[in-house]
Amino acid sequence: MTPWWFRLTGPMRRRALQKQKIVRVDVQGIEHLKQAIANNHGVMLTPNHSFHWDSYCLIDATKELRTPFYIMTAWQVFAMSKSFERHSMQRCGCFSVDREGSDVQSLKTAVDVLQNQKHPLLIFPEGDVYHMNDRVTAFRDGAAAIAILAARKALRPISILPVAMKRWYTQDPTPSLLQTIGRLEKRLYWRPQSSMPIKERVLHVAKGLLSLKEMEHLRMPQTGSLSERVERLSSTLLVDSEARYGRQAKQALIPERVKEVRRAIIEARETAAGSATPEQETQWTADMDNNCIATQATT
Repeated sequence: MTPWWFRLTGPMRRRALQKQKIVRVDVQGIEHLKQAIANNHGVMLTPNHSFHWDSYCLIDATKELRTPFYIMTAWQVFAMSKSFERHSMQRCGCFSVDREGSDVQSLKTAVDVLQNQKHPLLIFPEGDVYHMNDRVTAFRDGAAAIAILAARKALRPISILPVAMKRWYTQDPTPSLLQTIGRLEKRLYWRPQSSMPIKERVLHVAKGLLSLKEMEHLRMPQTGSLSERVERLSSTLLVDSEARYGRQAKQALIPERVKEVRRAIIEARETAAGSATPEQETQWTADMDNNCIATQATT
């Protein structure tokens, strides 16, 4: 963490938000965070995660604090970034975590921040981006485990502050949404259903896309309500992967089951260490894609 570097890169973060069409960030309840910092608490922030730029919005929302955050960041974000970007993220307080493995170093870093550092620690306890603006998915147990470990030997109180994030359109999005749904209908070789209400058109397209996935994985479109069909498809995708990698569904929650399968795929790739056949690589990629479908479809 280099606070002066964090301040120096502030304009870059604001430009990035502008490119994402984020025009204003409003914050309520920041006095609770101010008070915790003033009382020298170890502070963990636990927001929902519906957007890839959530962390930038949170940082912008608290600029009046004039203090950066430590941010637990998926290692994939570092892997997809350029060398300068990785360096800058670390200087701004980001540190990587392997969500599929036992990342002891990341755990120690997070516990140290809560016990000893003056800057808050930001963790997204949902564990992934679910693209939902009004509903929170089940939290994984990592954030709570970190807080408990820190509190056991901390010389100061540990405070967990939940954060609710919600985005609004500044202008009526209906014209843009109508254009988008019209393009989707054409991609499905349908005539645009302009006489239908937009909500019904969205559900109609969703059912059409779901039928295509059912044809791919279940060999025929299924019957039942939309939610029942989604659950059946997600379960099929996961059961197949779990059987292939010898994982049993010990957890009922879809994210935990996905995590176990992802871990198994990563272990298989590491074990192969460059000796994998093209067929194996194709299967691993397909299983990763199926897990992503299962996660997003369920939410």
